[in-house]
Amino acid sequence: MEKNPKEELHHQETIGVWQQRTSSALSSEAVREIAKNITGFFETLLKWDEADRRALDSRYARPDRNSG
Repeated sequence: MEKNPKEELHHQETIGVWQQRTSSALSSEAVREIAKNITGFFETLLKWDEADRRALDSRYARPDRNSG
């Protein structure tokens, strides 16, 4: 299966960042797994940040004047 230009650029950028951190050549599968893991890591951070923001918003929300 041939990669589109955007996927190929992402693949090459991933190799450029991570190849210098290992003495063995990175396989296409290793590059794909690295990209997937890094994406998952930042998605998790984003979810945690969103949850923290919602918790803060609800903690400091003004009470509804019509309730109570």
